[in-house]
Amino acid sequence: LSTSLQAQTEGFYRQPALQGQHVVFVAEGDLWRADVQGGQAQRLSTHAGYETQPAISPDGQWLAFVAQYDGTTGVNGGDVYLMPMAGGRPKRLTWEGLDLKVWGFSAAGELLYTGPTQSGQPGTQLYAQDPKTLQRRVLPVAQASDGALSADGRTLYFTRSGLRSDNARQYRGGAIARLWSLDLTGKAEARPFVAEGANDRRPMPYRTAQGEARIAFLSDRDGSVNLWSVSAEGQDLRQHSRHQGWDIRHASIHGSRVVYALGADLHLFDLASGSGARMNIGLGGDFDQQRERFIKKPQDFLSHTALAPNGERVLLSSRGRLATAGVGSLRRAELPQAPD
Repeated sequence: LSTSLQAQTEGFYRQPALQGQHVVFVAEGDLWRADVQGGQAQRLSTHAGYETQPAISPDGQWLAFVAQYDGTTGVNGGDVYLMPMAGGRPKRLTWEGLDLKVWGFSAAGELLYTGPTQSGQPGTQLYAQDPKTLQRRVLPVAQASDGALSADGRTLYFTRSGLRSDNARQYRGGAIARLWSLDLTGKAEARPFVAEGANDRRPMPYRTAQGEARIAFLSDRDGSVNLWSVSAEGQDLRQHSRHQGWDIRHASIHGSRVVYALGADLHLFDLASGSGARMNIGLGGDFDQQRERFIKKPQDFLSHTALAPNGERVLLSSRGRLATAGVGSLRRAELPQAPD
């Protein structure tokens, strides 16, 4: 019985945000908070819509995220909100309603996020906003899909381009993700930060125990997306994690520790010691969405269909599973699915 209950509490963990001894992550469409040592997580949000892309303020008091509180729907729908880490009423920060992603806070407390371009052209724009006054500034870079500021706020590190979905592995086409840097105090143009040839994204500035400024980032240059770093000048490339198979999807840094999503789990990695481990986290709750129940309109879960050339069978896709159905006496049959 204890083994069964233990299995039920494990979730699918995504988009972690790290600050001190706490990590906030997304599971079941809500935000949860857990200790870096693992254990039972506490649910922070309960709204029926999605809450995603969490980021924790430098003082650990505030949590920014994207949510669908005010009528925005769809996979990319939502606006940026701010709430106390201890819990409380969320404060709305944006009114775009679409294609918003939170990337973190600067050392000065500004919230960095990407949203629609001001011109209405395709692509995203990188913004820095003061959560207290709601005043925001447009960071002077185009085609930025994520970004981070150096501790002194003088240098902007950002990812230019990159595929808008994560369905392609080892992509090497014209939209390859590449890290760039820009000196915000000068007049020089942005420059490529690391050598081209791999998908490099999610820059995360930090300092080593010796005080050296470095930039950690995610890259697929060894075949899978792993954790790498370079010096603040873009030199001295180092590989830190060496996962094969699953790609690292999301990552967050505080000090020299990085928490990232790999498969359905979260891992904590110490850049100083070079060691990392899977975080043992459990979810509490009634798991109402897992109960067997009647569905009023099954068609809502139908994602794809394909008709056979002779018109006698159709292939159906729903919730990640395949089935065939036919005319007359040809019954519906589910196709076997190989385990992961």
